[in-house]
Amino acid sequence: MQEKDIQKKLVDYINEHRTFLDLIKNSDDIEIPEITDKNDFDLDKILKINNLKKYSDILEELIDLEIILADKNISFEKQEILRPDIVLFNPDGNYTFVVVEIKKDKQTEREALTELLAYQQEIKNACPFISDKDINFVLISKDWSPLLRHSVENINSWTTKSILPLMLNINDNDDIEFELLETNAWSNTNIGKLPRNALSCFTICLYEKNYGSSDKIDDSLKEKALFAVNMISEILDKNDYHGFVFLWDSPNDGRCMCKWQITVVIFSGIDLLNYLNFEKPVIDQIGIENFKLENGELSPGIFFAEEEYNKFFDNSPKSKLIEYFMENRFNYCNITPYNATELMGQPKDYLSNFFHPVIEGFMSWDEFRHYFTNLYDKTYYESKFLLFPLPEPYAYPAFCKCFGILGDFVRENYKYFLDAHAIKMSFITNPDIIINFIENITQPHINIHIDDNNYED
Repeated sequence: MQEKDIQKKLVDYINEHRTFLDLIKNSDDIEIPEITDKNDFDLDKILKINNLKKYSDILEELIDLEIILADKNISFEKQEILRPDIVLFNPDGNYTFVVVEIKKDKQTEREALTELLAYQQEIKNACPFISDKDINFVLISKDWSPLLRHSVENINSWTTKSILPLMLNINDNDDIEFELLETNAWSNTNIGKLPRNALSCFTICLYEKNYGSSDKIDDSLKEKALFAVNMISEILDKNDYHGFVFLWDSPNDGRCMCKWQITVVIFSGIDLLNYLNFEKPVIDQIGIENFKLENGELSPGIFFAEEEYNKFFDNSPKSKLIEYFMENRFNYCNITPYNATELMGQPKDYLSNFFHPVIEGFMSWDEFRHYFTNLYDKTYYESKFLLFPLPEPYAYPAFCKCFGILGDFVRENYKYFLDAHAIKMSFITNPDIIINFIENITQPHINIHIDDNNYED
């Protein structure tokens, strides 16, 4: 059966039933995992939820459909040919488009994603400002190669676009039916908690615009700094970074030269890769006991528990990409994503009207938290420095904005962050709540000994 024959059968079915949901035999089998509390930040689980939610959302749109066109050119330019297999519209529901593309063999599947994006562009040409959520894709294929699986899962996991992947089945009577496909292209990290050194920080210090003049920085300029925090958060979210932006208020005690500081905290994928040992380790038990002594009991996860190490590394992925960073591990430790600082041009231009903004303080969250937040382990600190009291922080958090997956997690699971005793402002911007959240989803990294003879090539 050719693609055009499959297309005709599907068009005829939709014309008769105004849906093809009945042809998807496992459409009722979606079970979306639940987040159980505010510390349940499991990246593997979150990405799975993202995919399954998009599957569920598209399935809900596959009713009361009208066919706009089938195998017709939708390009605005006569000399261009853009022919989607089927374009559907839901006029009685959420007024959404559904673009269906059918690929029967491996020769054409490489074109699938390129074609879908081109068709989306033409719909946006006709309907400017339409949201990605209002254009859904259904990709039907008989052969789902790793290339196609990874492409679809990347779009569903990390972008605002949505694709429903369906496996095509043709029985002996040439009847067609579909099976919802879980792409499973994400290789689980099995990360329990994230290492603090995988969060990179830099700070925009807001010095006096004219140092030594009578124009001192005071609380009247706080709203200008708050506006910049919101601007930075939106810029980084738009550019697909994940993390937090804090505004700090420094006491006038002579330790800080500026009253207001803005700190950007970004999850660094390269740093995270550095702290994930993709070689099976021999755990230094002395190191673990020292860690317990200094930091209290260990949290469960691959960084600490030997059985978890073994479980993970026996099934760990091996690739040239990972090999490269393993060989060059210490050349890429505690780095700040350079492109993120390059995006600070517009906020700095705005802040320059009121301050003298300077980007400095490049460090990891593990280092930063001791400078600006009162997050010392008191027992550990006093055991090491018995002659000195616990120091006061250099600055106090005044405001916070989350962006990327971290922001989505906080907003979507707001009920777990609502604490009547802790809230002084909106929980999303309450720095005390967000700092507590960061502390609960991260932990220090244990240096372990790698035995080169402990695993096979």
